[in-house]
Amino acid sequence: MTDETRYDAYDLRRAVDDLTLPTHIPVTQVVNGTTYRRRVEHPPLLVQLETAIHGSMNSGSGASSSAPGEVIPLDGDALNQFTIISSQINDWCRMAGAGRQKHPVDGLRAWHAATLATLTEPHWHVMQLRQWAGLIRSKLNPRRRRDLPDPCPECAATSWADEDGNSGLRPLVVSFQPDSPDVLATASVTCRACGSEWRGITAIRAVAYELERSHA
Repeated sequence: MTDETRYDAYDLRRAVDDLTLPTHIPVTQVVNGTTYRRRVEHPPLLVQLETAIHGSMNSGSGASSSAPGEVIPLDGDALNQFTIISSQINDWCRMAGAGRQKHPVDGLRAWHAATLATLTEPHWHVMQLRQWAGLIRSKLNPRRRRDLPDPCPECAATSWADEDGNSGLRPLVVSFQPDSPDVLATASVTCRACGSEWRGITAIRAVAYELERSHA
């Protein structure tokens, strides 16, 4: 996105839906040679973040299924993120006159409905909502990392070592967000030998071209 890009009401609606509506993921299974296709429903991202706070906590109920006296770990990071997002949505609802809702999913949709006719420049809000969605996805599905077998196209290194005494072959590492609609846009390649880094679609394609050319 360039600095001139501006988001509109359509982008805002999609950003709100992304956080507040369930998603349906197609799943293919092969059983005894027969292929079955079905759609699996996942709760809204805000509900998934709330559930991640406490593995056995029933979302929105505040009740735990643990046995009396049993201590279940609390995910402090998920709790902190959920609290910050909920507080911000409550502030938006208050300023828009949408009232205080019990859950941030309801709050965000109420705020969106209350501001449809008045929010003519939603750029900042779209950016904030997309940032929240990205944070939640990163929390629920951490970035994956893979070593690349190629020498670094920048320094030609085939091994690496760091200040902590760690070392090895394959200095190039690619990381990406596996559940992103555009995995390439989330990818980055880093060289652990010289520190060079490539991010974004254009840079990733450029380094891929260099690696392919080295094999020619």
